Amino acid sequence: MNIFGRKILIWANSEPILFPIVGRLNTGRYTVENKKYTMRIHCFIRNQCFTVKQQSQSSIILRTCSNKLTLQYYPFKFQFDVTFSLEQKCLTVTYEIINQDNTELYFSLGSHPTFALPMFEFTEGKCKLVFSEQENQYCQLIKNDSLFEEEFPVSLTDKTLRLTTYLFDHDALIFRDVFSSSIMLKANDKQILSLDMGTNEHLGIWAKPNSPYVCIEPWTATDETLQPPLELSERPI
Repeated sequence: MNIFGRKILIWANSEPILFPIVGRLNTGRYTVENKKYTMRIHCFIRNQCFTVKQQSQSSIILRTCSNKLTLQYYPFKFQFDVTFSLEQKCLTVTYEIINQDNTELYFSLGSHPTFALPMFEFTEGKCKLVFSEQENQYCQLIKNDSLFEEEFPVSLTDKTLRLTTYLFDHDALIFRDVFSSSIMLKANDKQILSLDMGTNEHLGIWAKPNSPYVCIEPWTATDETLQPPLELSERPI
């Protein structure tokens, strides 16, 4: 990660795509037609090789497909395209998943964009997220590698969540069923960027504790709770 001119290795990943699950499965397992499968957190698409299918001066389309390895973890055939298009200062990311099988394709999808924060403003508590709507004053946390159902209080005064050095001491903050259509990142009351939630209903916010960045993650689903592993078709969103 480049923090305003200084290269700092804080997190080994870089904006992974979350597919075909978001977060963690309970016990790391699920079933399809009574056959058991395992999947790690956020699953495998982030480790896939993508090929360039189309490119212009302002956009690029990358593609990956199911293969012998993915079929060991996820018994469905698919084509996954991601398009990055730039218009002036606006970057649009579009995902297209094409079912290449003769059965229904069950999946969850999430983004994991990461944004550097100015060091001084971050350590002084002057960085914040501003939601377009007032959200609930609570979120959910991850405990014992599962989504903890108990509500965790969060201060969201005037639609604003302040980014502190200790905010993520308990891992990610997970907001289910958000009202906001967009989230603005500010430093010292100056807008850095605005992120559109798209059609995603859930949101993860995360960083390593005391690290000058924030991940603002629109999701279609979240981690599983401590319930027995389910058929993938029955997995809640």
